[in-house]
Amino acid sequence: MALWLVHMGQKLLLWGAVSAISLAGATLILNVLQMVASYAWKWQQMRAVPTLPGAYPFVGHALKLKPDARDFFQQLIYYTEENRHLPLLKIWLGPVPVVVFYNAENVEVILTSSRHIDKSYMYKFLEPWLGLGLLTSTGNKWRSRRKMLTPTFHFTILEDFLDVMNEQANILVNKLEKHVNQEAFNCFFYITLCALDIICETAMGKNIGAQINNDSEYVRAVYRMSDMIHRRMKMPWLWLDLLFLMFKEGWEHKRILKILHNFTNNVIVERANEMKKDEERRRSDDSGPTSSKYKGRAFLDLLLNVTDDEGNKLSHEDIRQEVDTFMFEGHDTTAAAINWSLYLLGSYPKVQRKVDNELEEVFGKSDRPATLEDLKKLKYLECVMKETLRLFPSVPLFARSLNEDCEVAGYRIVKGSQAIIVSYALHRDPRYFPDPEEFKPERFFPENSQERHPYAYVPFSAGPRNCIGQKFALMEEKIILSCVLRHFWVESNQKREELGLAGELILRPSNGIWIKLKRRNAIVDASNKLRGWNMYSSMDIKGRGYKTKAIWQTLQAGTFRTGLVADEMQNLNSCILHRAEDCLLLTAAAPVDTLNLKGSTAGIFEICYFITFRSAVTCVKYLKINSLKIEFASQNNKVWKKLCSYVWKYLCVIYFKSKENINSFKNLK
Repeated sequence: MALWLVHMGQKLLLWGAVSAISLAGATLILNVLQMVASYAWKWQQMRAVPTLPGAYPFVGHALKLKPDARDFFQQLIYYTEENRHLPLLKIWLGPVPVVVFYNAENVEVILTSSRHIDKSYMYKFLEPWLGLGLLTSTGNKWRSRRKMLTPTFHFTILEDFLDVMNEQANILVNKLEKHVNQEAFNCFFYITLCALDIICETAMGKNIGAQINNDSEYVRAVYRMSDMIHRRMKMPWLWLDLLFLMFKEGWEHKRILKILHNFTNNVIVERANEMKKDEERRRSDDSGPTSSKYKGRAFLDLLLNVTDDEGNKLSHEDIRQEVDTFMFEGHDTTAAAINWSLYLLGSYPKVQRKVDNELEEVFGKSDRPATLEDLKKLKYLECVMKETLRLFPSVPLFARSLNEDCEVAGYRIVKGSQAIIVSYALHRDPRYFPDPEEFKPERFFPENSQERHPYAYVPFSAGPRNCIGQKFALMEEKIILSCVLRHFWVESNQKREELGLAGELILRPSNGIWIKLKRRNAIVDASNKLRGWNMYSSMDIKGRGYKTKAIWQTLQAGTFRTGLVADEMQNLNSCILHRAEDCLLLTAAAPVDTLNLKGSTAGIFEICYFITFRSAVTCVKYLKINSLKIEFASQNNKVWKKLCSYVWKYLCVIYFKSKENINSFKNLK
C-alpha cells in the first residue's frame, strides 16, 4: 500500500511539473504574441513619424546605437543636428518607439501637458536608493508630494542656507590655494565635494566634512552608487533585478545601499529626537538652550513637520526617500554647472574680466561672505551661469513616458512611447541662439531674451514637472563662483574637443576639467599699475616725453623688476593684453628707458620682461635706428614724432599684423 502511494505521488508530481511547464510555456507564447501584436500595431500607427534609417524588426535601431555613454551621446547629438530640419525624430529601441524632441514648439507640447508627467522607465534604476520620492514617483502620488514640498523651497527659507554655502565655499577656496601658480589640475572633484558638503548640511543638518575627509564611508558610498547606476543603465543584461543580483556588482549594490540608507535613517531618528526634546522644553517653559548641533533649519526639519491636505505627516520611509532624493539631485547637477562655468570663464578671458569688474563693484577688496543683496546685484554673473547651462546643461536630456496618445507637429504619437527632450540640442537651435557654439552671456540680457520662445531654453525642465530646487541650485552656484573668482583668476587648459562629453543622467566631461589658477589680487594690482603707467606715458609721449623717461628709469631701477614678478607678468598676458588698445598703450610706455642723455637709442626695445612682446622685440631690435644719433636733451617734437612713427608702426605690423590697429595707434601720438 505504501509503495502504491509513493508511486501515485510520483506520478502526480510529474503531472504537476509537466502542467506547470506547459502553462508557463503557454503564458510565454501568449506574452510573445501579445508583444509582437503590440509592436506591429505601434509600427503601423507611427509609420508616418520621421524615422532614423536602418531599423530591424523587433530589435529596432539597437544594433546601430553605440553602447558606450560617451559615444552614444555624441551619436544622438549628431542625429539631431543632421535632422534639425525635421520637427522630431523616431528611434526604435527594441519594440519601444522613442521620439526625440529638439524643437521648442514641440517640446512645449510635451512639457506643458499635465498628463505626460511620468518619468521614463530608465529612472527605475534609481528606485532602490531613492524609492518613490519626488524624482521617481508618478501620478497622484507625485502631485500630492509636489504640493507638500513646494513651500520648503520658498526663497525666504533658502536664505537660511546662505551661511552654510558661504562657509563651504571658503573651505573650497582654501583647498584650491595649493594650486595657485602651479600646473593645470582637474577641479571637478573639488567642486563636487563642496556641493556634497552643502547639500548634506542643508538637507539633513549634518556636516559630513567631505572636503576635509573625502575618504569617509558615506562619501565613498554616494559616489560608488552613482557610478553603479550609470553603468547599469548602459548594460541591458543588468536591467533585470534577478540577473543583476547574480553578479558581483549586484552584491556590492546591496552593500552600498545599506550604508546609504542606514546613514540617512540614523540622521532622521537623531533629528526627530532633538526636535521632540526642543518641543518638550518649550512646553515646560524651560529657558535652557535648544539643540545646538544644527545651524538654522534644514530640509529635514521641514519634512518632519510638513502635512498634506488631510493633515497627514510624511512617514519615516517617505522622509528618507525625499532626503536621499535631495542628496542625489542636489550635488551632482550643481557641481557640473559650476565646473562648466569655470571652464568657459577660463576659455573666455574677456568675459571673465567683466565678471571680475562686477565682483569689484559689489565686494571691492573685501572677502566678506556674500549676502542675499550681493547676489541680486551680480547680474552679469547670472547671465554667465545661464549661458553656461545653455551650452552645457547639467541634465542634457530627460525622458517622459506618454500616458495617452497625442499629436505633435501633425504626427500621431501612441501611448507607451518614450519621449526624450534633448536640451543639449534644443539649446543650440540657431533660430533662437545665433552662433550657438559661441559663449555669449549677453544673450540673457533682458532686451535680448524677451522675444525668445519660452521653451527654447529649459535647463531645469519646464512645465508642471520642472526642477523644484532650481532657485536653491542657482543661489549655491552663484555663491561658489563668486567666492572662487574673488580669489583666483582661472585659465582653462583644454579645447572643447578634448573634454569628452558623456551624457548620462548628468553631462560630464570624461576627461575632467583642467584649469590653472592665478591669484586674482596680484592680477588686479598689476593690471591697475600698468594701466596707470600706460595712460600716463602715452599722454606724455604726445608731448616731449621728459616725464616718461624719468618714470621708466625709476621703474627699471626697482619697482618694475621687484614689484611685478615674472609670474604676475604671465598673469597680465591673460588679462589686459587681450585688447588691442591695451597692447598699444603698453608698447607706447615701454621704450623710454633707453633714451638716455648720451643719445644712444641702441636698446630702445629692451622690454623682454613682457613675454607677450618677446617676438616683436627681437624683430624691432634690428631696425637701423642707431644712425639717427638723437640727443634726448636737444631733440625737438618733430624728430620725436618721426622716430615714434617709424618704430611703433613697425611694432604694430609685427605684433598685430593689422592696418586697422596701426591706424588706431596713430591717435596716441
